[in-house]
Amino acid sequence: MISITDLKSNTAYALDAQQTTDEDGRLRVELYTDHAIKVTAAVLALEIKYLAADAYYSKVYFVSAIIPTGLHIVGMLRIDSDLHWLPERTC
Repeated sequence: MISITDLKSNTAYALDAQQTTDEDGRLRVELYTDHAIKVTAAVLALEIKYLAADAYYSKVYFVSAIIPTGLHIVGMLRIDSDLHWLPERTC
């Protein structure tokens, strides 16, 4: 389920729902990523810039596919996250 949240009315409205069916050779995160990308045009048309997701979606595959769409991801990190710090600039 992908929903649009109205912060003023504190309500979420369903934008798109899709049944997840296993496909040979595809991971669930791939199917979820396809679903998110499918609705990106509708989300951007509503002038929404942020995609809130739980820790499951903090995976390189999902994040690297969503960033080029123009959406920004806000969410938790998974407990097994392997963070790497960017070096500071020396300008």
